[in-house]
Amino acid sequence: MDDVVELRGSEDVESLIERGRVAGALAALRAARESVGAAELLLVADGFGQLEHWGERADTLRMATELRPGDAELWAHLGDALVLDEQLPAAMTAYRQAVDLGPATVGDVLRALLGFGLEDEAIELFTAAQERHPGSASICHALAAAHGLSGDHARAVGFFRTALELDPEDDLIRWNLTHALARTGRSLEAWRIYRDEPGDRTTGPTRVVVEECDLSWRDAHPDLLRRLQNAIGWTVPLIRSGGYDRESELTFVFDIEAPTLRSTLVTEPTSAGVRFVVTSTDGTPVQDPDLRLWRAIVDEAVTGFRDPGDSTWFAVIGTTPGVMLEYADQRLRSAGTVAGIEITPCVPVEERTGIVGLDDDTDREIRPVLLEGAVRNDHDGGMYAHEEGLRARRMCALLSLAWNRCWTIKLRPHWEVPAGIVPDVEEPPLEQPNSLNSTEVVELPSWLTAAWKRIEEDSNLSDALDAFYEGMLLYREHPSLAMVAFVTCCETYGSRTIPGRLSKLRFRTALETVLDEEDAAELINTYYTLRNETAHQGKLHGLEKSFGLQLDRMVGEADPELDFTHGVLRNLRAATRSLLIAALGGD
Repeated sequence: MDDVVELRGSEDVESLIERGRVAGALAALRAARESVGAAELLLVADGFGQLEHWGERADTLRMATELRPGDAELWAHLGDALVLDEQLPAAMTAYRQAVDLGPATVGDVLRALLGFGLEDEAIELFTAAQERHPGSASICHALAAAHGLSGDHARAVGFFRTALELDPEDDLIRWNLTHALARTGRSLEAWRIYRDEPGDRTTGPTRVVVEECDLSWRDAHPDLLRRLQNAIGWTVPLIRSGGYDRESELTFVFDIEAPTLRSTLVTEPTSAGVRFVVTSTDGTPVQDPDLRLWRAIVDEAVTGFRDPGDSTWFAVIGTTPGVMLEYADQRLRSAGTVAGIEITPCVPVEERTGIVGLDDDTDREIRPVLLEGAVRNDHDGGMYAHEEGLRARRMCALLSLAWNRCWTIKLRPHWEVPAGIVPDVEEPPLEQPNSLNSTEVVELPSWLTAAWKRIEEDSNLSDALDAFYEGMLLYREHPSLAMVAFVTCCETYGSRTIPGRLSKLRFRTALETVLDEEDAAELINTYYTLRNETAHQGKLHGLEKSFGLQLDRMVGEADPELDFTHGVLRNLRAATRSLLIAALGGD
C-alpha cells in the first residue's frame, strides 16, 4: 500500500476508485486511513464522499480532528458528513466546535445548514454562539442572515445592526442591513445606512431647490427623466421606484415607495434649462435626510446624462429572400452615417434559409451591413440592449422604405463586432444589373437623416412607418396580412387630417395624394374590400396557402391568387411607399 501513503490530491483518490472499482477502492481507502497524517486524511475522507459512504467519511474526519483539534475547517467538514449520515445531534456538536474556533468558518457553517434546510437549527446554533461570543461580528451577521432567510426580517435588522456596530467597515453587513430594513418598509433609513449618512433632522421650507442645470429641457427631457428613474434604482438599494407622474408636458413628479420618505422630486423647465425641486408631501418642512437622498439621485442622473460614456453597440442587418421580380440581394455602395449611426457595407456571408434538415434547406449569399452607434445616455447599455434594438429596427424600416426591399436585423445589437463580419472596401459602380439573379447596388439617400428626425418628433409618422415595415416583413410569406398592414399605414397617415373612426375615409384621403384621381376610387374600394375580408372574415387572397402554382387551369384562365400577390398587393405597396417617402421629405 505504499502508493496509498503517497496521496497527493483528489486525482489520486479517483485513481484508487477507478483501479479497485468499488470494493477495492473501499479497502484501499480504509488501509490509507490507518497510515496517513491529518492532511492526507482529508483526501481519504473525500474518497469516501465520492463513494457516498458518509459514515466512513465522518469516521475519517473524526480521526483528523483528534490529530488537529484546533482546525475549524475539519470540524465543519465533519458536521457536513454527520448530517449526510443522519447523525444530526453529533453534527451540531461538530458545527459548534467549528464556530467556536474562529470566524473563518462561520459563513461555511451557515451556508451548509441552510443548504441542508436546517434554518431552525442554524438559528439555535448561532443564538448560543452569539451568547458565548458577544463581540463576534461574523457570528452576529450569521444569526441575522438566518433570521432573515426564515422570514423574520425585524429580528434580522437588530442583529445586522449589532454586527455593523462591531465591524463598521464590512460592506457585506452594511448591504444586508439595508436589505432587511427595506423589507420592513424602512426605506429612508436603509438609504442612510447604505450611504453612512447621519440621521439628524432639521426644519426648513416645504419646497427646496436642490439644483438648476443648463440642460436643454425640450430636446433632452425624455432621456433625462429615464436617467432619473435609473438613478433612483441605483441610489436607493433594493427599493422599487414608484416612477413619475406626468402633471403636464413640462413638469414631472418623481416619487419613491417609501413610508418614511415624506417628499417628492419635481423637475421644471426654466429659461436656462432645468430646475430640480424637492417638495413636502405632508405639509411639514423638508427634512435633511430627504434632501441628501434627492441630491444624490439628481447628481447621479445629471452626471450620467452629461457624460454618456464611449460605449458602442454593433448590429448586422441584411435583406430577406426576394419575391418575384426582385433582385437576389442588395449591396450598399459606400458607407455613411444616419442619425449618429455609422452604416458600413460588408463582404458577403452565407445565410441559411428554409427549414433546416428538410429539402428546402439552402445557403444564400447576402451582403450584410454593419450598424455602429453610441449607447444612449438614458441607460448604461444593459444586456438586453432594448434601446439599441429599437434604433436598429427603425434603420431597417427606413432602408426598406428607401430601397423598396425588406431589410431585417440578422444579428441583434452587441458590444463587439460579430465574428466573420468584415467591412467591404471595394466601391462598385452604381448600375442596374441585367439579371434578377444578380445583386442591386444601392446608395444611402440624402433625406434619411432628416426623415429620422421627423419620425422622432412625429408619433403619427413613426406609427405609419411601423405599419409599412410590418407589411414588408409579411409580404413574402403572408401577403393577405401584408395588405392589412399597408392599409393600416395609410389609415394612420390619413388620421392627420381626418379625425375619429372614419377609417375608410382616412385611407382614401391618404392614397388620393399619390394615385391618379380617375383610378383612385376603384382601386381604393378594391383594396379596402380585400382588407376587410382578411381582417374580419379571415379570408386569404394570395399564394400563402400553396408553395407552387395551380397547373390545372385552362390557358388564359385567371389566377386570382397570383393576380393578388403580384398585382393588387404590389400596386398598394408602391402607393403606400410613395406616400411615406413624400411625407418624410424624400425624393
